[in-house]
Amino acid sequence: MQFLVPNELKAGFWAIEAQHLAPELIDFGQGWAHSGWTLNPHLHRHWEFYLQIEGETEWAAMGQKAVTLGSGSLYCVAPNINHWMFRSSDSNRYMFVGVDLRLMLNRLPQLAETVLDGFETVDGVGRLEAYFGEVLREATTKQHYQNLGLRLALDTLVLQVIRSFSSSNEILPGSPPHRQWPALYTCYRAVFANLGLWNFWHVKSASLEVDWPHFFPPRPDQPSIGRYLNNESRPLNICYAIPILPLEK
Repeated sequence: MQFLVPNELKAGFWAIEAQHLAPELIDFGQGWAHSGWTLNPHLHRHWEFYLQIEGETEWAAMGQKAVTLGSGSLYCVAPNINHWMFRSSDSNRYMFVGVDLRLMLNRLPQLAETVLDGFETVDGVGRLEAYFGEVLREATTKQHYQNLGLRLALDTLVLQVIRSFSSSNEILPGSPPHRQWPALYTCYRAVFANLGLWNFWHVKSASLEVDWPHFFPPRPDQPSIGRYLNNESRPLNICYAIPILPLEK
């Protein structure tokens, strides 16, 4: 596997030749691009999933209308479709994964009927960042059962991508409230119960809010997470938690 760093990036990488880890993984990467970065027309022999994490980009594909991707937007490009990026904003952060979807659907026959087609986009799916991140983590971290972990991460990513393009990607009625993510649950309550994110909650007090006092043990180097909740979780975790955590107010 090779890691390339394009000159257009402030930070990030593009990993290629990753098939020795999983035959269906072609390439992957993440980046923070300089202002005004563009991509010339190009095509792939595989599927590409691209998630716009921050900023805005404009894309076009042969025979398709131009699309604008904002924070939390996803695009999927099928093999052999010429596409290009002709505009990007000052802040442009993204993640992408290239896969041989045919190999994956051979072992995921239930998803074969809902396979994507062409050049498709969907907005408001920033929650997928966690699934992209898991693929990148498994692919770049040497650990026991790395191949198995990577394959499971890829399967989960494809499942979530297909769900994002389904006619209804909401949690089905009757799903019980989930509280396995106390920090996100606390953020959720902070917004909808008007508790206010300006409070500088400590790790211990945040866990007590959800009756799970031992989940977040206090750490000397992180006495307070209030500023993080205000600066980071407000635009990110809260927005992403709402569609995936059917929590009661």
